[in-house]
Amino acid sequence: MQHVISQRINFLIDHYSDGNVSSFSRKLEGVNTQTLNRIFNRDLRNDKYPTPSTELLIAICSAFPEVNANWLLMGIGDPFLQPVMKDLKDNWKERYLSLLDEKEILTKKYMTLLEKVANP
Repeated sequence: MQHVISQRINFLIDHYSDGNVSSFSRKLEGVNTQTLNRIFNRDLRNDKYPTPSTELLIAICSAFPEVNANWLLMGIGDPFLQPVMKDLKDNWKERYLSLLDEKEILTKKYMTLLEKVANP
């Protein structure tokens, strides 16, 4: 089984790079794809998953200051210290479009009721 920190790193790779390890590693200073991939593969010498290095963890926290270091290291708290703006914008748009649809439905119902009252 993967190290639990590796599982959290995998979550961040999915979040920031749509699961692309190479793309994620390019965002980290001093970390290449091979180094990052290594934590997701069993070491054939001892059949264990390597623990992520301190350098890797520091690079992640430096590249993504919104990542909660307590969550990354210990699994405590939420993954992000504050909401990520991209997610806020996406959620806002989705909610806004939903409200527009709801408004249109309510307007049609209102117009139908007005017609019934005006023409009993």
